[in-house]
Amino acid sequence: MIQIFSSKRFTHIRSTDLSTSSLPLGRSTLYSLRFSRGFTAIEILVVVAIIALLASVGTIMGFDTIGRASVHSERDLFVSLLTSARARALANVNEKPHGIRIEPSKFIIFERSTYGFADPADREMNRNSFIVSNPATAEVVFSQLSANVSSGAGQYILSDGTQSAVIDINSEGRIDW
Repeated sequence: MIQIFSSKRFTHIRSTDLSTSSLPLGRSTLYSLRFSRGFTAIEILVVVAIIALLASVGTIMGFDTIGRASVHSERDLFVSLLTSARARALANVNEKPHGIRIEPSKFIIFERSTYGFADPADREMNRNSFIVSNPATAEVVFSQLSANVSSGAGQYILSDGTQSAVIDINSEGRIDW
């Protein structure tokens, strides 16, 4: 005869007639037949807390990466334009000095000793509106043939409030970032 009774965590099977039972000999109570009834509330809360912690850390790191990438992209654009203007001045293209004007919404590439006015030959490059520059409006002009900086040598800072990039331009035309 087989008797089955269960508690909260285990189902016990006890055989009183060992000759007809297919259960192993020896201990008659089997604790190995545990039936799972699902997860407890604490187990679920622990898993949810771990997932929430990982998601929050990932989100914070993601926002930092996006901000850093936008500042670095703006810096790379500015340095590329400066390098292009310097190379064009050094090569004496159109026999004029070349420069870059920095405005809050765009970079302007021009071919003369000072910006002063808009010219149809000027090229404009839009800027990221969330990145501010210090100084906000300035121009860097490279002299023809020598590529020395005739105006605008100094330090330029691009920032989005949390990330920043510094570009140094010395009087000989060297660009460091």
